[in-house]
Amino acid sequence: MARLNARIDQASLRRLLKNIDKYGKHIKKQVQDEITYTAQEIRAESIAAAPYKTGNLKKSAYVNHKRNRLGAEIGFNAKYASHVEFGTTAHIIRPKTKKVLAWGGKNGGKPTNFAKFVRHPGTKPKPFLMPAFERNSKRMKAEILKIVKNRKKPFRPR
Repeated sequence: MARLNARIDQASLRRLLKNIDKYGKHIKKQVQDEITYTAQEIRAESIAAAPYKTGNLKKSAYVNHKRNRLGAEIGFNAKYASHVEFGTTAHIIRPKTKKVLAWGGKNGGKPTNFAKFVRHPGTKPKPFLMPAFERNSKRMKAEILKIVKNRKKPFRPR
């Protein structure tokens, strides 16, 4: 299964959060709140931007928060999510369990086309997760800088 995900974690914020523990638990909590908020924003924006055919791709969106760590993972569990995001190259489709592929037939009727394989031309990328991630992670880094610089101010209200 090719899951598609993006992570907001300490690795990407290492320089920014190098000494976060020295500022106290309340600052660390504000930073985690900002990461959590941003992860939910990324999820919502990517769901809105995801192509819709059956709704399965949009329903497969998730956010996992890192316990006791600064971070979150945003992704889509649909096995074709990465193919939609990044596109596919030309490839051959072969039957998995039968001798031939079958398709066609109007309104659920009997198939009218049969082939041992099909040359698929590939698909164009339709990015929905990475644009939302890039847009929101820039905002998040700016907000975290504000939190660290203005250590006494509370988490920004939404």
